[in-house]
Order: sequence, then C-alpha cells, then structure tokens
Amino acid sequence: MSASGEFGNPLRKFKLVFLGEQSVGKTSLITRFMYDSFDNTYQATIGIDFLSKTMYLEDRTVRLQLWDTAGQERFRSLIPSYIRDSTVAVVVYDITRRKDLKENPKEVYQKTLKKGENISRFQESVHIGKWKDKRPLMYITTEYEERVVPVVNKRGQISEKPEAIAKHNVFMSGVDRQDQLLAFYPCERKTLRWYLKLAIHTFQLLFINSYKIYNKYSGQPKMTLYDYRLSVINELLPENNTSVVAGSSRPRTSREVLHKISKITERNSKEFLNTKHNKNTKKKRKDSMWHCEMCKDKPGLCYECFDEYHLSI
Repeated sequence: MSASGEFGNPLRKFKLVFLGEQSVGKTSLITRFMYDSFDNTYQATIGIDFLSKTMYLEDRTVRLQLWDTAGQERFRSLIPSYIRDSTVAVVVYDITRRKDLKENPKEVYQKTLKKGENISRFQESVHIGKWKDKRPLMYITTEYEERVVPVVNKRGQISEKPEAIAKHNVFMSGVDRQDQLLAFYPCERKTLRWYLKLAIHTFQLLFINSYKIYNKYSGQPKMTLYDYRLSVINELLPENNTSVVAGSSRPRTSREVLHKISKITERNSKEFLNTKHNKNTKKKRKDSMWHCEMCKDKPGLCYECFDEYHLSI
C-alpha cells in the first residue's frame, strides 16, 4: 500500500541529488532549504548525508529525499550510483575557485611561474592571480589589491606572499587546515574501492586529531606531522634489533633494515651454524653455511627457512 498525504492523496517521492566540488556550499544550500537558516561553521561531508522534507503543493503532498554528496575527489567514482533513479541532479559550483572557468584569463592559469613569482589580472572589481611557492596556487578575491606583504614563518624566516594568500592563511578555519595536512601525505589511490578509500580517509582524520591532541596536551616538545607519523609507525612495529640511520640519531627497528642471506665467512671450528629455526630439520641436515648478519643473534638459516623466519619475527 502506498503512503498517503495529509489530504488523502498519494504521497509522491522525489529524489534530489546535490553534486559538486568540495566546499562549494552544497550542505549550506540544503540547510537553508530544510531549516531556513544559515550555518557559518563548516564541516566536510564524508560519503553522503540523507535528509527528507515533506512539502504541500496546492492539492498534493510530496516527499523530497535530499542526497548531500561529498565533493572530495576520492568519492567521485560513486556519482553514477548516487544519481541512479534520481528525479533531479543539482550541480553546485563556486565561480571564485575553479581555475579554468570560461571567464578566467588564460594568461594567468596557463602561465608557468618560478618560485616566488606572481601574476595578476583585474576585471571590474575582481582580482584573479596565480602565485607559486612549492606549487602553483590560484586565487580570486574582490578585497585585496596586487600587493606583496612580508610573512614570518614558524622558524622566524621572512618571506613575501601576495596579500590575498597571506590573509587567507591567517583566517583559515580549522577544517581547511586539516584538509591541508591530509593533502601532505595522501594514502588513497584510484585503484582502491570506495569503501577502502573511505576507511583510509577516516583513519587519517583520526590520526590528524591525535597529532593535534599530542602537541597540545602531552607536555612534550611539539613534533612535525612527519616526525609524529614516524614515531607512531616505530611504536607499532615490533621491538627487535635497532640500528641508527645514517646522518640521523633516530634508531630504527629491524623491520626498517634490509635483511639478506649471506655466507658465513668466519673460519673457525664451528663454521656451520645449526638451523634450529627450520621446522623441517628433524629429519634433514641441521647445519648451514648461511646466516643473516642483520639479525641480533645472526641465526643460521637456509634458503628455504629464510623468509619463514623473518615473517615470524
């Protein structure tokens, strides 16, 4: 039996899917439509959010199913499944962000710049520019002119940046900074299935949150994200042998050292070592002229048991 509306008419359902890049305002539009309010805070949509609203149009009642999709590139492969059986697909875009929009001057976004160089063009009251630091960065603003201002980084070094970019970095929200940190060490690959990408992204969010909590509350000297990642990895790896990385005082576990089988070169009374790590030596010869120099006790190993032994440590 089909659902009925308040006036006895069949309740018709319509599926509306909102598509677009990240941070273009899909969630803001839906919030405005659903609750007639505007939320100044920003929280990235992960995967998809579902909302429903009943509307009364003259002599009929309709139910709108609103699909708020994530705009990150890792979720784009899911778009065909989102729009399947949809009534309307709403494409949301931001004309101030897309670098290759039709009205953007090609001499700006196609210009090859050296580090520190900046190029700007003006049309009416819109300032469109491109600046290169480690990578090219497009920006569009209506507030700032073509000015370069000095900026002091965390190390006390002074560099020059366009005023629009410098102000953006000052007033950047926490979510933008989190997305920036996630972009430094991307783990997703196009060949992964969507649920694996979602799981990896969720794990990365947890990792970034733990990194910020550590720097704020641990009482220890603050660490860079790179050093924090290495320290967590080393803690998760088993504590076996350690050696020192060349040019660094950081010790590393045996998992970070390349192990290879080598021939025993010491000429003494016990040239052959007992291959006690091989499970099949009970009925075979138990001595071997091969061992692993990188392991702590330099165990005697044969070719057959070398991989098996190192997988078990």
